[in-house]
Amino acid sequence: EISGYMFPINSRGLESTFFYNANSCWGWATWKRAWKYFENDSQKLYLKLIEKKIDWNAFNAYQGNAFREQLLLNIDNKIKTWAVNWHSVIRLSNGLVLHPKKSLTKNIGFDGSGINCDKNDSYAKMRIAKKIRVKKIDTYIENERALSVLKLYFQNGGKQGALRYFKKVFNKYLNIYYI
Repeated sequence: EISGYMFPINSRGLESTFFYNANSCWGWATWKRAWKYFENDSQKLYLKLIEKKIDWNAFNAYQGNAFREQLLLNIDNKIKTWAVNWHSVIRLSNGLVLHPKKSLTKNIGFDGSGINCDKNDSYAKMRIAKKIRVKKIDTYIENERALSVLKLYFQNGGKQGALRYFKKVFNKYLNIYYI
């Protein structure tokens, strides 16, 4: 996948694009050859993740329990999001997602019109990169520097309070499940 979104991280020292093993449905693209593996059955994906003995911290891209909770909410028909299923397929197939160091897009669904979003003005204030330089990446592995910066961002709750926001949204829907 190619993502157009990046959290408002401290991106100093990062290449203009890098691999981070988490998808983002806020401006994305993929190839037909990859999309043919898409599975829309969240239950089937969840069972495959358990069977594979997935590292849940890595699966959640170090964002708390956000992706796992979304998958469980899909199973219970409390939300309907294809993106977490796509994220699961990427993780199950050891895929990679190319991200920009500065976001090229923002989610306008936070104006209250989004299906799985509440109104949240902090995302409306996001600065968007006008352009980025795309260079060939010779090594197809997750960028360790980017991963450490993103882990720190999520550990600190994010500049925009991303973790707190997602927990607030999901708490409307769920009793937290742990296996």
